[in-house]
Amino acid sequence: MIDFPRLSLRERDRRWALAQRLIESRGLAALLVYGEPEGAGVPHFAADNYFTGDRTGGVVLIPNGEPPQLFAPVHLMVGGHHEAARRGDDTWLEPGQFITHAERRPAGAARGGAFIAECLRERGLATSTIGVIGLGAAAFHPDGIIPAGTWRELTERLPDATLVPVDAEFIASTRCLSDEERDLVRWCGRAGEAMCAAIIEASAAGVPENVPYAAGIAASLRAGAHNGGSVFVVAPGGESVEWGPPRWTYRAQPPRVLADGDVVLAELFPVYGMRETQQQLTLAIGETHPGTDRAAAAAEASYDAAIAAIRPGITFAEVVRAMNEPVEEAGGWNLTPLVHTLNPLDAFSGCGLPGEQVPAIDRYGAVGGVSTVGGDLVLKAGMTLALEPNCVLGRRRVNIGGTVIVTEDGVEEVNTLPRVMHRV
Repeated sequence: MIDFPRLSLRERDRRWALAQRLIESRGLAALLVYGEPEGAGVPHFAADNYFTGDRTGGVVLIPNGEPPQLFAPVHLMVGGHHEAARRGDDTWLEPGQFITHAERRPAGAARGGAFIAECLRERGLATSTIGVIGLGAAAFHPDGIIPAGTWRELTERLPDATLVPVDAEFIASTRCLSDEERDLVRWCGRAGEAMCAAIIEASAAGVPENVPYAAGIAASLRAGAHNGGSVFVVAPGGESVEWGPPRWTYRAQPPRVLADGDVVLAELFPVYGMRETQQQLTLAIGETHPGTDRAAAAAEASYDAAIAAIRPGITFAEVVRAMNEPVEEAGGWNLTPLVHTLNPLDAFSGCGLPGEQVPAIDRYGAVGGVSTVGGDLVLKAGMTLALEPNCVLGRRRVNIGGTVIVTEDGVEEVNTLPRVMHRV
């Protein structure tokens, strides 16, 4: 029987103590934690789960000096917790920590501003200062994740409450993972390795691209890791500046049949225990163009430069500079970030689609890119990074890399397979 790693009540208590320190440092009466809705894969911002260890998509209230309370958006969340407790699962909440409503309401009403305001008023918080997680900027949510309608209802019904964003403080306090969380990352990294191996084994000329894609997703699930979908690009003849999910997942068209000379590029997102790793796999089908080989050499040198540079005390920007040098020396550019933080994702290197490199892009007008964010972040032990060295020469691109953990004296590589370009 596989011994899947778990999070203990000690880890729960560590997180609840973190919330209490945040409350005390800001002089708050409570924290209100708004979780990203479920239903579209793994949420990028699952602060609710961080404190409950339960199903995502809830809203959490943590009054000063008290344990968290969970607004259950639908009755199904209560049923799930009940059955988990009945089976003896390691649940973090007691039934009395659920905030429910007796009458039937529209689905998700417990996430709405009217119900939240009603509950805060009942608990004597209508005139208090409350810190809000979900109001400030987070990964892929520059304006926060709370819907405008929810926020309007909440503020109109609680005009005397002071609601302040504390997202930045929360993110900063969770960057350095505990020992138990690092074990989750290692397990998740092994799931990513299994995904890479499955994709390599299933790929060959004459095979439709959905076959290796499905093999990778299945390998993730067999390892117990959630995967809502991955980037999977087939570059015909090795040329493509595309990056995203397979086209046939959003457009009615058949998957491409792999052919000699194609290059498969994948970005994998396994998640275990709400801790994520990422793997960047490049797989050449048959013979490769010399430009692809040069791009692979530059990407591999960029990866090695990152491993040599990463240690506690250096800044994120220093890692970016070290990784960028081999790419620039090869005369290349990067379509996607060379590196970004994980758990949480809040710092990433710049990238773009330069018109001078791909002239036909000018037909779309001026296409910018993404600037480096978080360059001043100082690396500390326990942080996780996704190394994604990618080099584009003309239209030939190679993207490799995996997840690493910053250790007390350097770096621990969680992945090995995706560190180089593979061939079948």
